[in-house]
Amino acid sequence: MERKRQTNDETQTISSIDVGSHNVSVFIGEYDSNGRINVVGIGEHPSQGMSNGLIVNIDSTVDAITSAVAKAESIANVRVDKAFVSISGSHVSGMNLSGSTALRSGEVRDKELNDAMATAQAISIAANEELIHVVPQDFVVDNQFGIQDPLGIAGVRLEAHVHLITCASNALQNLTKCMTQCSIGVEGVIVSPLASASSILTPDDLELGVCLVDIGGGTTDIAVYSDGALRHTEVLTLAGDAVTRDISRTLRTPPQCAENLKVMYACAMQNLVHENELLRAPGVGDRPARDLSRQTLAAVVEPRLRELFEKVQQILSTQGFLQDPYSLGIVLTGGASQLEGITELAESVFLAPVALGRPFNVSANDMPIKNLAYATGTGLLTFGLNLRKRSKENLAKETRSFGRRVKRWIQNNV
Repeated sequence: MERKRQTNDETQTISSIDVGSHNVSVFIGEYDSNGRINVVGIGEHPSQGMSNGLIVNIDSTVDAITSAVAKAESIANVRVDKAFVSISGSHVSGMNLSGSTALRSGEVRDKELNDAMATAQAISIAANEELIHVVPQDFVVDNQFGIQDPLGIAGVRLEAHVHLITCASNALQNLTKCMTQCSIGVEGVIVSPLASASSILTPDDLELGVCLVDIGGGTTDIAVYSDGALRHTEVLTLAGDAVTRDISRTLRTPPQCAENLKVMYACAMQNLVHENELLRAPGVGDRPARDLSRQTLAAVVEPRLRELFEKVQQILSTQGFLQDPYSLGIVLTGGASQLEGITELAESVFLAPVALGRPFNVSANDMPIKNLAYATGTGLLTFGLNLRKRSKENLAKETRSFGRRVKRWIQNNV
């Protein structure tokens, strides 16, 4: 069936595709001149071709993307020809680097700023990796530290601090191949931690210091911010699917039944559940279903989630973020963070207040946009819109620069 006709440029639409380990989620948004995004279409479909954030079956992933896109298009009455797409998995790696340049004119200009940034990212990347994000942290002009916008500041030397994020080349190639087979252009590839942070975290979170823990089906994405800048990113393959496998194996119930038990009845802490709360667990094959207590189910769930939070805590400690116990807030999001008692369990591990983070900077008409599972998908819209705006600003800047060069050439040769 023919897909819907693309709307004209005046509608200002933007689309995102979150290719997750459990579901492919597609979001279509409209935005105004102030950058406010209103989601007008959502489509979801199970992603059976994914495992731990990686594409393991091209055809299944293409089918999932196609189905999810068609659902979103049907609701929004907008055709998706291009989209911002997420990428995740343990192959995603972040590092902090710096670069510097001399200020020949005695102040920071665009050229010196670009030179310092280029020097910071001039590293040797492995042949099987791709650089996908260069995120500025702050700048130093001579002995002035922590500068966010150095343009025009006088000095003799500029130093740029950046956070670089790479991913595996084959993972990026497989993702791009799937999008090509779906006849959808890739407007940008964004790592899931940055997308979720864009949707969940407030400017105050970034300034005060926060660790975002996005617990999905196959991966847990971590992003740490302090003093308004991104300081660390990491992706763990310990996530919601590990909890489901534990339930399936321990209670001897089929994986899909274990997933249903987790979603409907699981609690992250045993002591939050009464002994007399019962549920029914289907058996494997023709074995009969069994009655068991929710406390028994919680006893299976709690150790794995506690292990996850302890791993996050170890990462934060190793990176030096826990020197001051009050230096970081913890924000949980993602589909697996919807379990009852999960914030209480996290607080018992981190010994600090823990909050749930829901998408806050997008709106929607009659759609559950505040769903914790939509953090990455909605964040792709907000992060992608910022990329689109910067691309237009850079194009306008290059056009003005070219015009000035042409004018000087004419003046010098007439």
